[in-house]
Amino acid sequence: MRFVSEKKLDQIFIKHFSEHEKWELEEELALGGYGKTYVIRNKIDKKSYVLKRLRKKRAKSKEAIACFEFEQSILRELNHRSIPKIVEAGHINGIPFYIMEKVHGKTFDDLIFQEGKSYTFIESVYIVRALLQIANYLHRKNIVHRDLRIPNILTNGDQLFVIDFGLATKSDNATSSNIENPKKEASYVSDLWGIGHFFLFLLYSTFEPNSTKEKSWHEELPLTEDAKVFIKKLLMLETPFESTEAAISYVDTKLLGGKSHVNV
Repeated sequence: MRFVSEKKLDQIFIKHFSEHEKWELEEELALGGYGKTYVIRNKIDKKSYVLKRLRKKRAKSKEAIACFEFEQSILRELNHRSIPKIVEAGHINGIPFYIMEKVHGKTFDDLIFQEGKSYTFIESVYIVRALLQIANYLHRKNIVHRDLRIPNILTNGDQLFVIDFGLATKSDNATSSNIENPKKEASYVSDLWGIGHFFLFLLYSTFEPNSTKEKSWHEELPLTEDAKVFIKKLLMLETPFESTEAAISYVDTKLLGGKSHVNV
């Protein structure tokens, strides 16, 4: 690959897709640590899609290229309405890229911190249950997302979506007793740990402190003992759930008490 600057590479991609017979550029999005994303439009079906390419400086790394290709392979294995599908892939100027479906929704990061959206306890439980179902689908495929954070979880009001599989990996089937750092482990407990923190973000969206004294979440959030145990098990502060299905079962029996399970 001949040398070009990141700015020049950006111009090459913009020009290519602006003049493409099938695609046209709509918008430039983020430049991240590993890649750059754009919104492009299909001239045939009139729908918008997301184009993701590897950054120029990462294209020199065999490891980075392998990770980028692995992310594609993971996404190609999945067929779930809450996960965007890859529709095309290729190389331009030696830089790999792929095009995937665009999720039409807002991230919980934007909803909570930009729009001030708040969620009641029961709303939060239903959202977490829906997220657990998506995670369970991945885990049955032997895939761990490892980055289930509020910027990577979206909703359109009726449905949840999970994006950014850049850290996803195949599960090594490690047991909870072997886990040292749940955030990075190639185990289902990594996703449950992320969901535990996600749950806390939802719960804190309605929290109003009545004291200047700093307290832990289980001291200041008005939660039932069952809810506290649920979060502690997700965060590995107590004996973790033996599976994602076990976490879903706990939600159904302890937190929802048999109420109807509406997906969000």
